[in-house]
Amino acid sequence: MKRVLICDTAITDCKKILSLLETRYSVKLITSYSELEPALRFFSPDIILSGTNFDGKVFSDLSSQINRFTSSKTILILKENENDIGLFSILKANDFVSVPLRMSELILRIDMHTSVSDTAVAQIFVNGDLKIDFETSRVYFNNIQIHLSLFEYKYICLLAKNCGYVVKYKDIVTELWAKNTEKEMRSVRVLANSVRKKLRVFGAENDYLQTHVGIGYCMCKHNDSYNQQL
Repeated sequence: MKRVLICDTAITDCKKILSLLETRYSVKLITSYSELEPALRFFSPDIILSGTNFDGKVFSDLSSQINRFTSSKTILILKENENDIGLFSILKANDFVSVPLRMSELILRIDMHTSVSDTAVAQIFVNGDLKIDFETSRVYFNNIQIHLSLFEYKYICLLAKNCGYVVKYKDIVTELWAKNTEKEMRSVRVLANSVRKKLRVFGAENDYLQTHVGIGYCMCKHNDSYNQQL
């Protein structure tokens, strides 16, 4: 299911938009700038909807932050007094729709901009000697396949997706189990140790997966061979 991130801009009834889009997509609504980075990193939207201002920031100022974490397309929702065909280009968006919104048009534009990802080439993540083939759900080290359980695979994919950044315990738990209890916190530690042991068998250094005590885990970037296609 395609993922749509809505940045609430107070220019229209975003909750109504959300409820209408939820019948077709996985939709997340954020209301403050502090929520943007976690949403980009962990929700991984296929498309972003926003007004020209979000939480007091001009949309063009958000572009660099958005581009750090995703290659997803952006659609601006323009107010009636902003109905300028060149504005979305100036603000570094990919497309725009105008208020009052026609949901049929918005859905058409979402599908148009996300259809490319449906036919995209196989996604491959490479970091040093570690390779993850997302199309086949296989993990390799030194070109040898490592057999992982479902949760081990989800765990290493989450760290790979955020390679170079610390992923907090609570975010790992939420991503893997959609709930946050002490039982799942213990399970994360078990997963981390298990994946480390399997990597070590094929020669991985201990610092491939770093523990940040009291915070979470981080996959370190290795050499110049780091390449992320997500």
